[in-house]
Amino acid sequence: MNSSLTYRWKLLVEVSQHCPTLVEKYGIEYSPKRKVLVGLITADFYGELRSPQQRGALKFFDFTYVSKPGPHAPPLKPLSTIVEDLKETYGS
Repeated sequence: MNSSLTYRWKLLVEVSQHCPTLVEKYGIEYSPKRKVLVGLITADFYGELRSPQQRGALKFFDFTYVSKPGPHAPPLKPLSTIVEDLKETYGS
């Protein structure tokens, strides 16, 4: 799972909305017109989600799905639930 760049981007977006230092020092400011949601879909072919570091990285995402069958602990959801989640988030 190569989520490191994705969750860093999500973290930067969230921090830039609330951190005066980023605005003052770097000129980074983000005032969204709507909430930015970031999700991750992985196959978990090699069982990398068993790593505590990788499991911790999942907390940065609004949605996390795995296509590999089997029981998965939250926040992971089966990929088959993505359509219902999208409908709930964006409407029918």
